[in-house]
Parts: sequence; C-alpha cells; structure tokens
Amino acid sequence: MKAFGQKNQKGKLKDKERAIIKAAKEVFAEKGFQKASIKDIAKAAGIATGTFYLYFKNKEGFFEALVEEMYQELLAHIKGERTKVPDTLGKLQASMNACVRLFIKERSLARLMLIQAPHASPLINTHLSVLQDGLVQLALDDLNEALELGLIPKQNTQVAALALVGGFYALLLSWLKNDSPFDLNAATMDLFHYNMYGLKSK
Repeated sequence: MKAFGQKNQKGKLKDKERAIIKAAKEVFAEKGFQKASIKDIAKAAGIATGTFYLYFKNKEGFFEALVEEMYQELLAHIKGERTKVPDTLGKLQASMNACVRLFIKERSLARLMLIQAPHASPLINTHLSVLQDGLVQLALDDLNEALELGLIPKQNTQVAALALVGGFYALLLSWLKNDSPFDLNAATMDLFHYNMYGLKSK
C-alpha cells in the first residue's frame, strides 16, 4: 500500500511531501534504515520533526513505501530506455545499460535499494521479488521474440532469462559491496557478450 497518499486534486505531491521524500532518499542512502531517524529526515528536508507525521504515519511504513516506489521507478526507467532500441537483442543490452548508468550515478541509493532495504522488512523483500520478476519477464519476452525471428536457436528461454537476470543481479551486488568498485560498464558488457555467446551456441 502506498504511503504517499497526500495529493492535491491534480494528483501531484505537495511541495513539502516532495522535500521529505527527496531528503529521505539521501538520509537513508547515507545512514541506512536502522541509523536514520525521522529527526534526520526532517532536518534534511528543512521541516519540524512533527511535520513529518502530518504526511506519513511512521518511519517503517514510509520506508517500505519509499523503496517500493524506487523499485517501480527503476523498472519504468528501464522500460523507457528499451523503447529507444529497435532490435530485439539490443533491448536486452539496453535494459542492463539503463540500470548500470543509473546505479553509477546514484551508487549510495543503489546500495540502499539492493543491499540495505531487503534486510529491513519482509515486505521489502516481496517488493524486490516483484522487481526481479518484472526484469525476468522483459528478458523472457525479448528471448521469445529472438527465437521466433531465428536470432537464437531453440532453447528453454525461461531458464535463459533467469540466468541472464540472475547473473546481472549478482554482478551488481558484487560491485556495490566492493570498497574499490570495478568498472561496472566494462563488466556488464563482458557479461552481456558471455550470455549472447551462450544463447547463440545452443
């Protein structure tokens, strides 16, 4: 259930709500869920602590809804980038590149989404599973289309999609956990070519 329900008649978030959400992303990314407090968020947003509760019930519910929204925004961003690519297998690469560009730009936020948040609440794990399922479905659609077009030989596209997304997810986690992060762009390209070689050599 969304926590961001305080909207005006046009459905747009109020300015203070936007300020709170923006500040919360920064505070949670910097301090993590456990150490971040409502006071920290309020200070970063430039509001009184009590004002937070005029818009949101508590930290836990707010954080769950915030992370769910970030997952949905990520999936929407990936889908948007895919529309710019005409060829089927190119959409697979576009999906990965869209995620990589965003995470390189917002590494702290990426750590929050993929490492810190899933440990904060069982509900967030459910939201993460929904995101992963959405990515697998995109990959599956691309692979099924590639199969129909004769771009790849006959194979179990469900398994291939799971392997592709699973490998990419593992790569992202490794990059986020590394204190001296490797070149994620280059590693993603290597992973993509490795998967393409496997897909086409069946």
